Amino acid sequence: MLAIKGIYQNGRLILDKEIKVNRPLKVIVTFLEDMSETEKSKVDVSKFHFQKAREIAKDFTASLSDEIVRERREFEC
Repeated sequence: MLAIKGIYQNGRLILDKEIKVNRPLKVIVTFLEDMSETEKSKVDVSKFHFQKAREIAKDFTASLSDEIVRERREFEC
């Protein structure tokens, strides 16, 4: 089995790497992001309250920017 990253856009699957084969191969395509969940996770600025955000993050001791960089690096792998 071989795993290759790619992007699905406008009905096309674009692989990050070219694979040369001389016969048809069966594939499984897994979408890493659920479109409905992605849409739901957007922040509604009209419902944002600074004080509530501070309360939620009160126990967060790491650097937010460092955590964002770490998360993005994990996602790229």
